[in-house]
Amino acid sequence: MVQAKRSIEDILSLLDQNSIIRSAFRDEINLAEQTTLHEFNPDQTYTTLELAIRKNQDTLDYQDKIAEICKSARPIGKHERFYAGVNEAVRNAYQHGNKKDPAKKVTVSYKSTEDTFEVVVSDEGGKLNASFIPFILLHRYRELNQPLSFYQFSGTKQSYENSGIGTFVIHMVSDEVNYFRNSNGGLSVQMIIKKDKNQPKY
Repeated sequence: MVQAKRSIEDILSLLDQNSIIRSAFRDEINLAEQTTLHEFNPDQTYTTLELAIRKNQDTLDYQDKIAEICKSARPIGKHERFYAGVNEAVRNAYQHGNKKDPAKKVTVSYKSTEDTFEVVVSDEGGKLNASFIPFILLHRYRELNQPLSFYQFSGTKQSYENSGIGTFVIHMVSDEVNYFRNSNGGLSVQMIIKKDKNQPKY
């Protein structure tokens, strides 16, 4: 029996771990060395909260502070669901970015305009699983109809602490998501929600 040749769709599939395009994303990326990446650091127009999470703590201990930040998005009208995305971004920064290192901080910066509310969550981790690049591309272009675990996508061992669908949640509750290198050599996730045209002004 002759095996069917792989189609161009198979070769370029971001979902197939064995596709040619996925073979380019096997290694770990050191963000501190990626000087050609655009660097973004929130300026003085943002309000900033630094979270120094100790070993005996968890991101759950900061849920009230995250909820308070998201209340500032009330005029946009999406603050209740947006909380889930910001919470997941903080968890990702702590667990996957900083690797739970108590010496590294998670920074939450936020600001609002008349039509938008923006939160930037930054870690000081410096290392990134390269599989995260195609993973966020799938989310950015809304090619997923259901949650996809990063552990399943990347073929890495699943953490007992979470399901690996935090990035899916972040993209689902945000109108725009961007990723940047920050001045600490870590990753910053920028989440923006936009006011609906029919949303009444407060």
